[in-house]
Amino acid sequence: MSLASQNSFEMPLMEHSNTPVGRRVSDSIPEMEDAENRITYSLGRPSNEYVLFLLLKFRDPNINRYIFRPLPISFLIERMSRDSDGPILAMDVLKQAMRFKTLKISSVRPRSAASFNNFSNSYLFSLGYNLNLALVPIRQSDEILRSYRIRRVRRTNQSELVAPRKQYHPDLVYHYQLGISADIPALEYLSFYHVIEHFFEHIFNEDIVSRIRDKITSESFSYKRDRDIKDLIKMAISNRSFAEDSVNVSESEALRLTLLKFIPSPGPLADLINEYDESLLEYYANTEVPFCKGRRVDFRNLESFHKNLASRIYSTRNAIVHSKDGDRSKYTPFKDDLALLKELPVLRFIAEIIINGSAQVM
Repeated sequence: MSLASQNSFEMPLMEHSNTPVGRRVSDSIPEMEDAENRITYSLGRPSNEYVLFLLLKFRDPNINRYIFRPLPISFLIERMSRDSDGPILAMDVLKQAMRFKTLKISSVRPRSAASFNNFSNSYLFSLGYNLNLALVPIRQSDEILRSYRIRRVRRTNQSELVAPRKQYHPDLVYHYQLGISADIPALEYLSFYHVIEHFFEHIFNEDIVSRIRDKITSESFSYKRDRDIKDLIKMAISNRSFAEDSVNVSESEALRLTLLKFIPSPGPLADLINEYDESLLEYYANTEVPFCKGRRVDFRNLESFHKNLASRIYSTRNAIVHSKDGDRSKYTPFKDDLALLKELPVLRFIAEIIINGSAQVM
């Protein structure tokens, strides 16, 4: 999403601020000059070149509404006229309607895109440190297109809404709301994961009880035979870990069992994913998660589907949560966001299936 030449660089930014003051601060940050490196930083409305770049990149008017605020042109012109005595140009109106700001860096001497990225990271950290202002780069078009795609899947107009007919578990709704409101991919992923893991212990224990019941009611089982008793013990403690007074279930196995319970067949989930983005099913089947080597998932192969999907989700979750220096499977914010964005649709749809599947009819 950045526009760069040898002497200039421009990148769109999303603003995250926990106070209204943050937005006023970002509107008044002055241009900064680094005399030693002979570069200049400026933050504000996009340049004419960048507006044209976006218009050429996103020609669908349904997508453009996620780039430009739906404000009446007459309102924008009237507001701009109060601050200007000259003519109001169409390009200036478009820049006022843009939903995000851009960081512009100009350099006297030629620089590489990697060099400009390093300078932009330093600038954004400086603003965060000194002004408590979080400006996050929009690095990929998928960050803009996600809202458009999910609304296309839903196909619901406001006039078509009906009163809910189910009661949903409040904890699941809270995590889901956090997920759909999050602008940070990692937070969104973990929020949807929390929905899925809510039933881990219950479903895991339910599976163990069922398997033990089947074992002891089998004609081949004898309580007088030591081997049969030992098999029961192994079954009871399998996929569990013991530490002092606590007993923990295997989270990866509990995830697999949860997927198996709520999504016995991959078909409905595959249909949702395909409607959202036709390229994703092939991507999941042929591509590991780059930053954690999460397994490939073939939605047409029922035999391996639940195991591989659970592994892909769990590996991604661990890479986000655990970020020790030296870890091979480690998610790096912003750097790995494009890869993580591709994992979000499947997790969101799974969370929605679980919320619906665990709800009670009113």
